[in-house]
Order: sequence, then structure tokens, then C-alpha cells
Amino acid sequence: MRTCLFEVAGTPVAQPRPRVTVRGHHAVGYVPAKHPVHAYRGSIVAAFCCLNEEYKREFTGPVSVAITFWFPRPQAMQWKTKPMLPAPKITRPDIDNLSKSVLDALEGYAYAHDAQVVELRAVKWHVQGGGVPRTGVCISEFEVPE
Repeated sequence: MRTCLFEVAGTPVAQPRPRVTVRGHHAVGYVPAKHPVHAYRGSIVAAFCCLNEEYKREFTGPVSVAITFWFPRPQAMQWKTKPMLPAPKITRPDIDNLSKSVLDALEGYAYAHDAQVVELRAVKWHVQGGGVPRTGVCISEFEVPE
């Protein structure tokens, strides 16, 4: 079973809702060019493309994806005397929109279409004390039970 694992440095960014405008007589959806999701998706693609040639081949069958989002620790959760262990993040951004930005960025690089993803596991955490915000991605071939 082939698996590729990589990390992307920086604070995770959720895929925003598209804006809609009318051009001609048709409605067109778009994401504003200055939105930070474009840079985040670019860094995901760059991290995937930096993998060894053996791992960055496109998956052709069903795929399983595991994503871990690490966010900066808020000031209210920083202590000088107590240990600062990782803590679950229960505030925005929503995990489905975070996952969507990663899955859409890898489309055309790790797999032909994100419809190939048949299993998805995503978690979001606050980093431990002194930790760095990042996104961890693990893509593997899905094992079909017999």
C-alpha cells in the first residue's frame, strides 16, 4: 500500500464561500484574488511536489486522506508555570471548510479528482507550548475489504 506524508508550515486557512456576480447573463462564482486561501493552497501543492518522485505519483484508485490542522495557541491558553499540551480547537474555522481547501489544492496533483477520496479523517488542534502552526497530510491507497 502506497502512502505519502507531508507537512505544510503556516496557519491553516479554510476555503471561503464563493462570491457570485453576473457577467453577461450568467452567474459566475469566484474567490477574491487577494484571499489568503490561494497562498495556502499554493504551499500545499509546493509541499506535495517536494516529495520524493516515488511518492508524488498520482493515485489512480480510491484514496484515504488524514489531515491534522495545528493552529496557534491563543493568549488565554498560554501559561508560564503549567505545561502547555496540545488542546482540541472547538472554534472557527469549520473543519469541513479546512478539509475542502486541502482536498481541492491536491486535485490534479495527488489524484485526478477529489471524488476519489472515499475516506477522510480530519482533526484540528491548538499547538503545544512553543509549537508551530502547520498542516499534516497523509494520503494512502484505500484498502477495499474482501
